Formats: sequence, structure tokens, C-alpha cells
Amino acid sequence: MSDALSLPVFADVTHRTLPPQPLATVASRVDLEDVTAFVAGAAGTLAALIRAHGGRVVGPCMVVYHGPVGGGNRGPVEVCVPYSGELTFGEGEGEGRPHDLNLYVAPARTEAYLTLRAEQVGPQVAAEASRLTRAYAQANGDPAAYPREFYYPQGDPELSGEVAAEVSWPFEWKNQLRPVSEHRA
Repeated sequence: MSDALSLPVFADVTHRTLPPQPLATVASRVDLEDVTAFVAGAAGTLAALIRAHGGRVVGPCMVVYHGPVGGGNRGPVEVCVPYSGELTFGEGEGEGRPHDLNLYVAPARTEAYLTLRAEQVGPQVAAEASRLTRAYAQANGDPAAYPREFYYPQGDPELSGEVAAEVSWPFEWKNQLRPVSEHRA
């Protein structure tokens, strides 16, 4: 990428293959203006719940958009936190499993992705990153329906160059000219 506030370019996109991963998730239909608060609140709640019930958070918060958000549309947004360990829920008051909590293992997947620094995180850059990762996924296979965003905890949000987020687009590898094993991140 060129300067700190520039939009990403196609050459910045790469891909990776991720193993299966246990996820704790919560989903809701959210208005565009409420997405940031929903994601922050859900990610914090999920991380605390994982720790309180015997698990360990093992990666960044992932947000999956299962449909468009904005333009008067309350879009389906799923916040996911990867974990390891066995989560145990009791029968007592406050010890049970919350009704809106989903636990599942995300399957292994290949995804096109683009990293963003703290100063780049925002709607315009995210939209361009989403467009670019989808184009990469389409050039190499069959893309999934919707993108994902990963958010990393930040020590100092003003720290220039720190990776703050990634935008990814899962896809099924179909490129016969370049095997998936090449260019693995």
C-alpha cells in the first residue's frame, strides 16, 4: 500500500487456507448506524463468556455479514470469537448457556484477504477491500456469498502501521493454473 490513508489495491490481496476452528457466535439484524456498537458489545460479551466457562480466546473477533446492511436494510450480522477448550455451562442462576449463543466448528476454508492498519479502518476502505477480495476470490474460484471482517485488539489505535483489521472473502479454489499450495500466506 502506498500512504497511510490510501485505498488498498488489488496487488495487496493474497489468500490463506484456515483450519477448522471452534467459534462462539451471536447474530442479530442490525441497522448500519448500530453495527459498530453491536460488534464491540457482542465481541466483549463473547470473550468474557468464553473465559468464564473454561475456554480461551485464540484469535481476533470475526464479523460475518450474511446480507447487505444499510440503505434502510437491517442486515444479518454475526459476531464470532474463536476459542479453544471445553466450554461448560451449569444449571444455576447465571451459569446456563445464553439462548442467543451459538457454538459450532467453522470448516476449513480458503479465503482471499487484505490487511488494514488502524488508520485505514472505516467504511470507505472496508467497502473497497471487500470489492478487491471478492474480485480475487472470483479470479481463483467460487466465492462465498458474503465477506468477513476480522478485528484485532489494539494497544494504541494511533500506532501507525499496526494491523487493526482484515477483510476476507472465502472461496472454493478452482484455479487450475495455480495450485492452492502456491502463495500460501
